[in-house]
Amino acid sequence: MRAKTTVSLVLLSYGAIALVGPQACAPPACEAAPPIVERIPVVRRLVGSSQEHEVVRLVNIERQRRGLRPLAPSDRLMVDARSWSDVQASRSRMYHSRMGYRENVAMGQQTPSEVVRTWMNSSGHRKNILSPSVNEIGVGLAYSSNGRPYWTQVFN
Repeated sequence: MRAKTTVSLVLLSYGAIALVGPQACAPPACEAAPPIVERIPVVRRLVGSSQEHEVVRLVNIERQRRGLRPLAPSDRLMVDARSWSDVQASRSRMYHSRMGYRENVAMGQQTPSEVVRTWMNSSGHRKNILSPSVNEIGVGLAYSSNGRPYWTQVFN
């Protein structure tokens, strides 16, 4: 009988704790740990693939080497650049758009470092990359049906 009484008292205690909940603690103990939701940092997920973001990173390295501020990737520009790369890839033809941005296009380069090197070795493309008047960048990559990569880079 004594064991039943002990078990009953333990269960009643747990029940009381469950009913009272977190309001039972007194400050500052309750204030010490904010809700878990507030402790998890919010990570903004940008549009674009890892290869597209690697081009952004490499472009910013080129800019910083020359004392220029880095360009911020823009979701809108990333979408526009990818869309134009999709158009070129679907037509298996490289050409400039009429989107109104400063723009670099390329085809055939297999890696981000290869396409950035190609653009940096061309005076017109290098001028777009190193322009001090641009603040944002978007990069798009798409593949044609035969696997050829088409790259677009836009600046605003």
